Parts: sequence; structure tokens; C-alpha cells
Amino acid sequence: MNTYQWSVTNLSVVDQEPYTQVVKSVDFTITVTDPSEQFHSTTLHSVQLVVDQLEGFTPFEQLTEAQVIQWVKNAYSVEQYSSLMTYCDQQLVLLQAAPKPVARLPWADAQLAASLMPTITAIE
Repeated sequence: MNTYQWSVTNLSVVDQEPYTQVVKSVDFTITVTDPSEQFHSTTLHSVQLVVDQLEGFTPFEQLTEAQVIQWVKNAYSVEQYSSLMTYCDQQLVLLQAAPKPVARLPWADAQLAASLMPTITAIE
């Protein structure tokens, strides 16, 4: 089973009487890691928060990342959340299927060795 790491990358705030710095939108990433931990994919997302009701308001300086991530998750319906996670999983599958770059070219060692050999030039 894949693992998921949520991280907040940016917050946008508005002033809404009687409060200041009310979080209105959140930019965040989700990093998906496969069970073997050989592959991971990070996707960037953004969500607008509803700030009509500010019961239990937390001042900006007291916010924690865990709290904001919970707000983000709560902003999605069950279907939207499922679609988001499916999208993240699909990105990981695409990464796993992508061609892998090779560490070196098969002829690179021979070319390197040849370039390091001294050149002898006859002087007449």
C-alpha cells in the first residue's frame, strides 16, 4: 500500500472582521511513496477554504501544519478526496513506467580511457 505525506507550501490570508490573517487558501503537496520505497511522486495542489463561519478561530501565529492539513482534507467531499488520491496514485504509476536514464553509456569508459592516454608525437 502506498504511503502519503501531506505538506503545506503556502497560505493566503484575508482580514475578516473581527479577525486578521484568516487563512483563505492553502497550497500543498502530496508525496506518494510506493511500498518498496523505491519510487515517490510529489504533486502540487491548491484549495480554497470557506471562511464564512469562524467558530473556534485560531490566530495565524498559533496555527500548526497538522491543523491546516486537516482543514484541507475537510475541504474535500468524499468523492473529491477519492479523486485526489487516485490522481496522486496515477502519477506514481506513470513515474514507475517511465523510461529510466542509464548511469553511463556503454562506450563511455573506452572513450574516457582513450582520452587519458598520452599522445606521442614524433619530432623530426
